Amino acid sequence: MPPRAPLHAAMRPAAITPHARALATCAAGARALHAGKTAQALTQFASAAALAPDAADVAAMHGVALRGAGRMQDAQRELIRAIGLDQHRADSYTQLAQTYCQINDHAQAANAFLASATLQITNAVAWRDTAESMRRSHRLADGLQIARHAFALAPTDASIANVLALLLHRNDRIDEAMSICERVRAVAPDDANLALTHAMLLRTCEQYDQGWLLHEHRLSRPELTMRPNLPASPRWNGAPLHGAHILVCGEQGLGDQVQFARWAPALRDAGAGRVTLHCAPALVRLLNGVRGVDAVVASSTPAPLHDVHVDIMSLPHLLLAGCDMRRDMVPYIALPPAHDALAARLHRTRAGALRLGLVWGGTPLHTEDRSRSVALATLLPALVRPDVEIVVLQQGASRDQLDTIDPVLRQTFVDIAPHCSDMTDTAQAVQQCDVLLSVDTSVAHVAGALGIPTWVMVSCPAEWRWGRGRDDSLFYPSVRVLRQGAVGDWSAVVRQITQQVDAWHAQARRVVLA
Repeated sequence: MPPRAPLHAAMRPAAITPHARALATCAAGARALHAGKTAQALTQFASAAALAPDAADVAAMHGVALRGAGRMQDAQRELIRAIGLDQHRADSYTQLAQTYCQINDHAQAANAFLASATLQITNAVAWRDTAESMRRSHRLADGLQIARHAFALAPTDASIANVLALLLHRNDRIDEAMSICERVRAVAPDDANLALTHAMLLRTCEQYDQGWLLHEHRLSRPELTMRPNLPASPRWNGAPLHGAHILVCGEQGLGDQVQFARWAPALRDAGAGRVTLHCAPALVRLLNGVRGVDAVVASSTPAPLHDVHVDIMSLPHLLLAGCDMRRDMVPYIALPPAHDALAARLHRTRAGALRLGLVWGGTPLHTEDRSRSVALATLLPALVRPDVEIVVLQQGASRDQLDTIDPVLRQTFVDIAPHCSDMTDTAQAVQQCDVLLSVDTSVAHVAGALGIPTWVMVSCPAEWRWGRGRDDSLFYPSVRVLRQGAVGDWSAVVRQITQQVDAWHAQARRVVLA
């Protein structure tokens, strides 16, 4: 009889490898994460990485777990280690890119997404993610080239079409972007992101009826559905109000709320018995001056009792405004008198000089702030002259640029911004200026709503509300639009500022002589 030892050996279970044990430990860690046991899960993933220190997939899973726990730097280090272990594993690059996205480092994310896409050249989504990160990091030409490649791979994918349309827009190829939206929305009409991009392009081209309609797709987005103090009342659908109390809910930025408040009084024509604005706290005092509005309440507090509500940017659609921007209502905000301390600081000291309010930066939270804001130093050559008195209205992080200019020059500025506690104070300061020079931010909308002469500096392409090519505004009769000559080039705007200052002084001399 043959020996039985080989048979017994064959029947014994195979030895479990360290890599297999590590994968099982990762699975246990994933279950712990799902159960909300983060500390236990991280211990499991760390144990897995120790069991198989040369396994790229285990290192990547550990990195993803660290990211989920908010330990971003540790996550980056572990994912970079995973890449070092296997440079041909696309998922490690993708996970690293997503980690960079979570900390808004889109430049690094673009590089990691590109490495991932290069390893999977037919993966349209990988190229889409690369293009989107390039858009967010302002690599517009490169992003457009890559988005075109992604679209060629998947020409009916709405998410890819959306990234391509946005990059075409940012490269000032608006007609081509519109064509992409129309073509893909014909097969994917319900994609909210593509519809919103299409709405932006339509309004840029002053096709407002369809633009207002498609803009309603924003109502399904988390930034609106997850707002604090969101009312539980029915949303108004445009039907006659028959004396109902309607709550107008502020949304988006401060400038949007100021701009769209012009339509709130029209709710009276729709039959409203009472109109209340629920707006950003910084705007409460200011919007109390909107004619035809009964009350204004901060959105940081619960809404008062009411019958129905409407989001403020839905008003032109529901009121069937079309291209009627109610310019005849400007000014549609009445200001109270400035308090004595603010008025004293704004006392004129330079007779005959153009008193120019200045805002050169928007909020860094805006996704396109890098494009719309301009460096203070870029503007000074057009403004530092004896016949101009600069009133600084700049708030926020961009004020740091004041520290970079000559201290003697800075002493000639009237820096009123630190003494403005809300937008009403800012508006009162603007009212004491001959003209406001501002980038596309909320102060420009406030000045426009008050009918104050305003020169608004806009990027190329400009945001939808400033249209294409025109130097006036459909929304504000007192606004003159100063446009970049090319994407990222403010030199044309600086020349226009000099021309506008010269024209203002020439007009002032004619008035004096008359």
